[in-house]
Amino acid sequence: MLENGFVFENLPGAQVPGLNYERSYHMDIATRQPWNLKHSAFNLPLCILHFAFCVVFSSSAAWRYDPAANVISDDAAWTTKVTRAVVTVNGRPVTNLTISAWNKGAGAFDLSTFAADTGCHVVAVAGKAFGNTAASTACQTITSFTGPEVTSLGTYAFDYCQQLTAASFANGLKSIGSYAFANATRLASFEPQYAPSLTSLGEQSFRSCSALVASFHFPLVTTLAQRTFQDCPKLKDVRLPSVTSCTGQMHFYRDSALTNVLFSARCTKFATDSFGNCSALQRIDPFVARNVGNHLNGGDFSGLNKLQGPFVLNSPNVTTIGESCFNNCRKISDFYIDGDGIATISKYAFRDLTGGSRIWWMGKKAPTSAIGAQTFTVASGNYIRIYVRNGQDADGWRNYCTYTAENIPASYTKRGDYPGRRTIGLIAENNSYAWVVRWSQNERTMLTLD
Repeated sequence: MLENGFVFENLPGAQVPGLNYERSYHMDIATRQPWNLKHSAFNLPLCILHFAFCVVFSSSAAWRYDPAANVISDDAAWTTKVTRAVVTVNGRPVTNLTISAWNKGAGAFDLSTFAADTGCHVVAVAGKAFGNTAASTACQTITSFTGPEVTSLGTYAFDYCQQLTAASFANGLKSIGSYAFANATRLASFEPQYAPSLTSLGEQSFRSCSALVASFHFPLVTTLAQRTFQDCPKLKDVRLPSVTSCTGQMHFYRDSALTNVLFSARCTKFATDSFGNCSALQRIDPFVARNVGNHLNGGDFSGLNKLQGPFVLNSPNVTTIGESCFNNCRKISDFYIDGDGIATISKYAFRDLTGGSRIWWMGKKAPTSAIGAQTFTVASGNYIRIYVRNGQDADGWRNYCTYTAENIPASYTKRGDYPGRRTIGLIAENNSYAWVVRWSQNERTMLTLD
């Protein structure tokens, strides 16, 4: 039986192409007489049009679609507004729907049977359909969403849906809008985690998903927008092999369980605090910063004491290595710096490294700035060594050093890590200590940076 008092019964005639139900018509329950369609809630042309594409009502269906009101509803009392688009697939018309706004309902929103029930297809969730404000009733009532044919999620689609624990979409998911799941603090499960068709990933799309346990692989995304995964402390692994640029800042900030991040080999930019407080991070692949502008930002890698190297900077435009940039990066023993324009190495930039860590200076010019507090320090053991390729700009490096090779005090030359005759000088001021040494070409294999 139907909400409008009609039932479907058999009517002789040809079956509508593409539908798996018998030809039917409306009947008035009181009189048991066929209903005159021209007097129904739908005019005849409209009714015929939609019967060509999907089942409007069904007595046994969990989901129903009302094309006149543009709403879908189910037996669990969910009602949402939709918009409609008719497309042609293999020569046949197909009705695709986009959820545009919540009307009523609570609990699990499951579209698994929607296509079978109605013959239509929910392929998108529009911006702000369920989310956008913590005060929204929709935000606080939906607990899960299952959309096996949904390939597009709009801006703020589930923002602040703080009761949402699971969300599942089509394997062919193509776009996730900005703030789509921001502040969904109970979201623990998201599928697909491998999305081979995803090309658009908006800023802050998963920000503050504090319960989310996931290992994401999005092979076609080319740009990582700001704060995309900020404050996701249970996120484990993110692979973005086509990403060539990270815009904005704090992409993985405070993701304390994150262990691995993969970018394109041509990634051109890390941003401020991209990996700040990612205390479990072991690997950024490739760990190469190319063409990053004029500043390698302070705090970019600070405190990542499990992050493994080597680190390579290959960017001729860089003029500054920012404050605390590699502070406490104790698992990185080799830093390859290729940038002729670097004038400033800020305080704490290479603080608290493992004893004997090496900076391989591949540029032709020495920095010119004053040595800041604790710019070069180790947790314990041997001083840092800065290797200057072929001794280039030896005069510049002598000016940078506290002591030149000829006047290093005996208290330092007696150290077991004293480099000997290849020493250009020693940095020993403001609690910064490092040997500056001529880099013999046969001492270490040089990295090739294509």
